[in-house]
Amino acid sequence: MNPRFRSRRTSRIRRIVITMVALTVLATVIATSCSSGTSPSAADTSPPEVSATTIAESPLSAHFEIDQREIVAGNLGRATIVIVNRTGEPIVSTACPANLYTAGLVGNGNEPEGSQLACASFHEIPIGETRLPVQFLTRVEMCSQPPSTRFTQCLSDGTQPTLVPGEYDLIAWSLDRSLPVPSPIKVKLIG
Repeated sequence: MNPRFRSRRTSRIRRIVITMVALTVLATVIATSCSSGTSPSAADTSPPEVSATTIAESPLSAHFEIDQREIVAGNLGRATIVIVNRTGEPIVSTACPANLYTAGLVGNGNEPEGSQLACASFHEIPIGETRLPVQFLTRVEMCSQPPSTRFTQCLSDGTQPTLVPGEYDLIAWSLDRSLPVPSPIKVKLIG
């Protein structure tokens, strides 16, 4: 067997085992707290101590960092996705190295199309923090000329209209389903 393939396979197996162990611990905590049929007495009203892994403590997590949460509609938005790898080993991703994540704005009737390039290569995510810059549109992603039932009408010059000013959720997704997805953050578009 090719040593490089064996290393990738071993890393993937370790990730699966770590995830299964974390899920088992979490299920045990939930089952223990749910099966306790006793109710606290009036003298003991302190909340029970529960220990569970949070996203920040999980072996592999991701979150957004953004400098500007108010962006002029029509301008390109920029953010950073920070992947934190605490698994003890590099992770091999099947997403394109230049395009591990795609970001977009959701809200006020806008839904990103979710398109992303596929490629036949791998990207290694090292132990520790990996910072990935992402860009997102503050315009309608797809438009048509003449208007259609599926797409917004393009402007007279053929360009996409800007999104309506207001609050949106910045989200991200990846073709590699094993990568962690950052929680959405609020972004405000101004006119």
